[in-house]
Amino acid sequence: MKTVIGLKTVSLAVAVIGLSCGTKQAVAPPPRQSTMSADSMALECADLLSQYLGTRMVTRRGEVAVAMSHDTTATPPIAAAYRAYNAVVVAAAEYNVDGHLTSVELARFRSVEDAYGCYAGFRPTGAGGAGFGIESFTMGKDLCFTRGGYLVRVSVADLDSAGVAARTLVARAIHDRIKDPPSVARYFLLFPHESRITFSNQYHVDRFLNIAGLSEIYTAAYLVNGDTVRLFVGTDQSGEKFLKLREYADSLETSTPVPQWLTFAEHAVVFRDVDRRRIVAGLVHGKLVGIIGYDSTKNDLLCSRWVGSLR
Repeated sequence: MKTVIGLKTVSLAVAVIGLSCGTKQAVAPPPRQSTMSADSMALECADLLSQYLGTRMVTRRGEVAVAMSHDTTATPPIAAAYRAYNAVVVAAAEYNVDGHLTSVELARFRSVEDAYGCYAGFRPTGAGGAGFGIESFTMGKDLCFTRGGYLVRVSVADLDSAGVAARTLVARAIHDRIKDPPSVARYFLLFPHESRITFSNQYHVDRFLNIAGLSEIYTAAYLVNGDTVRLFVGTDQSGEKFLKLREYADSLETSTPVPQWLTFAEHAVVFRDVDRRRIVAGLVHGKLVGIIGYDSTKNDLLCSRWVGSLR
């Protein structure tokens, strides 16, 4: 079986390479990487966490703790969730806000996409609306938001009205000091608005569907006829990501014919993953496009219209 899968993959690779060389591909640009040095980012983070945040009522307690991603001896070390999205610097400080203790942790990333992807990993689907940055949410004692290349988490010791007010004051002060504009990762603009679940966007920097090499994938969730379906898209000019997905599908031996209405411009595959979700995916003009949770009786129209809009 391994030999058969290998032969299928090689044949498909030849077809994909030939197609990508002969077709004009309209693709969105890759994630925008900051050219700022790591040391400059560290200085910028420390500057954001100044001794006083706008007023002497908000006073920092002690020094700012700064951890660099390349420093393996940092105490405490950068959390795995931050490292997974290529955080360059993580800085932390505590503030006294008129007698209320408030903690701040901010992480600086190379790109807007990485910052958002890490943020979305913390955010429960559908949670949001705290009014900071491009997106924000509150959960228990924490308020999190992302703006530009930053992910900011502000926590309060006491969750009473005065503590919540202190947390909001600190979050607003830091938010207003960040120079990065609250820009949206451009690939999220490709998703349709109808039936979209608010605050469901996600960005996977690597191992999407737990497949090695399936990187830089954007997703959004939809509620259609009582069921949730998740659309995904990512740049794939060479077809390499599709090949990895196709090889994974072949290894599961759950592939089925592609629905006739799903007019992918190029190659496509339909299969069930280890969680028994039906996944439809294919190449459309240099993009890997797919649907998780496809059901022909419930979300045909959403899926067909979306794939058609990308052609």
